[in-house]
Amino acid sequence: MEDYIQKIPPAIKTSLDLYVEKGRSTGHFLKAVLSNNLTGAVGHGDENSMAALKHIVMYMYNEMPASCWGDSTAVKNWIANGGREDEEE
Repeated sequence: MEDYIQKIPPAIKTSLDLYVEKGRSTGHFLKAVLSNNLTGAVGHGDENSMAALKHIVMYMYNEMPASCWGDSTAVKNWIANGGREDEEE
């Protein structure tokens, strides 16, 4: 397992994985990160989330489909389509 993955708090990693696999909505912090909204991420992130921000972004870039993050439209579409399950059909 990549080092950066181990530095993501388990609850955040689980939320990201459920978002990718099932299109499950995340909390405000992760939704802002996924939408490339730094102001929103900083405004909603707690100390642990902010400490892991670099590792979360590395995980997104290296492990998550590019079509599920990048701006608010991509995030809304991913959730509306039910995540990867619907993408593969």
